[in-house]
Amino acid sequence: MEFRKFFGLLLFVCFLLIGCPNGRIEPDITGEVVYGISDTFVQKLVIEEVTGAWCGYCVDGAYRLETVEAAYPGQVTGVAIHTGDGMAIPEKADLTDFLGGYTGVPCGSVNRTLPPNDAENFLFLSRGYWSYMANLIHSSESHCGIRIDSSLDGDSLSVTVSYAYTLSPVENNRLTVYLTEDEVTGYPQSNYYSFEYSDTNPDYIYYNEPATIEDWEHNHVLREILSDPEGDILPSVQFGVVWQEEYAFSLLSEYDKTKMNIVAIIHTHGDSMGDREVLNVQWCPLGGSEGFSEL
Repeated sequence: MEFRKFFGLLLFVCFLLIGCPNGRIEPDITGEVVYGISDTFVQKLVIEEVTGAWCGYCVDGAYRLETVEAAYPGQVTGVAIHTGDGMAIPEKADLTDFLGGYTGVPCGSVNRTLPPNDAENFLFLSRGYWSYMANLIHSSESHCGIRIDSSLDGDSLSVTVSYAYTLSPVENNRLTVYLTEDEVTGYPQSNYYSFEYSDTNPDYIYYNEPATIEDWEHNHVLREILSDPEGDILPSVQFGVVWQEEYAFSLLSEYDKTKMNIVAIIHTHGDSMGDREVLNVQWCPLGGSEGFSEL
């Protein structure tokens, strides 16, 4: 244990002295026994949405995500995985392939959970399912809790993700860590619900907007994946123990760091789509912290 702490400190000092390329370092995993952890944690939700500025239906995807967030304040976050536009990241294909691929956008997975009696095995669901799935999952409790602590020094980001179980965890759990950004502009959004089209609904929220919304603000934009796209492998730890993974990352200067969030997801990693479910999720502003959400 002492060697691990020394090695982790050495890595951090090297990062400060010589800097880190735009990327991640291997996580440092440590554990310590703690007391007072709740028997259950709040089950939070993440909607990982595939979207694009060129997609005229994706304004409705953004609206429906906002609707789910408003229905469960502070318990739902989004991750907008862009495709075919200037906000797409290189790891996009690896991530969406791991989640089973998709046939059209907008689509999204809700805690990477298959709908009941689903015969298609698609984690990415059409936007009409999101509210239903959120209501279904939200009513449950979680035996996995996540805490995030981070610090920001210029473009240098350090993140510590702590996690604990109140029951023996399922094997093959992994941790995925995203960086997202809100209010991203400069990418005009196509709008198929505009008054400029003859067959649109005049009662729709974006009816009075043009067919191309020049000043559209893109939220939850996935900017970086600090972990492996399929998640970093977690050790099988006993309950009542808090374990940690640490990341150091050098951010691109073009990001507005005041509008960015860290999203940490613990999920299973099996061979089938039904075995990649999110156990819990936590998020916080860049450079900030968010503790365990205990019931």
